[in-house]
Amino acid sequence: MRRGGTWIQRWRVPFGFASAAVFMVLAKPNPMTLLIGAVVSLLAILFAGLFLGIYFPVMRVEASTLAELFGGDYEKYKEEVPLFFPRLTPFRASETGKVRFDGDLYMRYREYRAAMGLLAAWGVLLVKTYYLK
Repeated sequence: MRRGGTWIQRWRVPFGFASAAVFMVLAKPNPMTLLIGAVVSLLAILFAGLFLGIYFPVMRVEASTLAELFGGDYEKYKEEVPLFFPRLTPFRASETGKVRFDGDLYMRYREYRAAMGLLAAWGVLLVKTYYLK
């Protein structure tokens, strides 16, 4: 990939902010739509719980079957690759120690802005719901 990436890689965040701004201007929230959104969110959490409750045991059975079939090769693979949830750090085959979360990098790359943006968006929707009718 060339330096700087493709145009969509360079512009995805500004497009996202522009889309959010348009949504905030055009949104007409009211208590009922906020309640519907909360119910949909709870249903999504319930679905995720059911999915994990069904799929995770199946994956464990498959893992034991693979261990029987491939022995040591699978055991090495299993140590390097998580069963279900993706790893949060880059894979390094020669890694001897654990890579930990680095708060300095979090602050340097301003990752906290995403959480602040989400809270600001919720705040705007709440203000529009109750004060700007």
